[in-house]
Amino acid sequence: MIKSLFLDIDGVLNLGNPWRYLAPSCVEALYSIMQAVPELVLVLSSDWRKEEMLEDQLAHALITYNIFPPEYKTPTLKQSDINWSRYTGMNAGVRGALRSEEIREWLSQHPVEKYAAVDDTPLYLDSGYFQTQKRIGLTSEIAQQIINHLNEENSNV
Repeated sequence: MIKSLFLDIDGVLNLGNPWRYLAPSCVEALYSIMQAVPELVLVLSSDWRKEEMLEDQLAHALITYNIFPPEYKTPTLKQSDINWSRYTGMNAGVRGALRSEEIREWLSQHPVEKYAAVDDTPLYLDSGYFQTQKRIGLTSEIAQQIINHLNEENSNV
């Protein structure tokens, strides 16, 4: 069984730069996660997965930090694919609900021991969700929380 990290890019590694520049401190935080959880598989859940040019740019940038690019990406669902009854009373945003459903769909097709998701958009997952601030991104503190979560001894996802 694998451990997986669902990775958003904008607001996590890219802090709003229009040229899609990845912030070195954020990528270094990702690198620390990859080092601490060597069996970790990256799953691209970002909208960057929808544009080949952005995926290629991401792969090139990550390789310069000795990080293998994401091996997988979540499926692309439509709003009509969402079971909105799951979100009753949550004041759920469309983007967060859609991203959460895409992650659930990927998980239903892949056996995982544990997962974490890092995103600046509120997600609606049972566990393993770590929210960043759009202009700060992935910090070493959040990275450590993700490491602790993924390395916990219990087998809860």
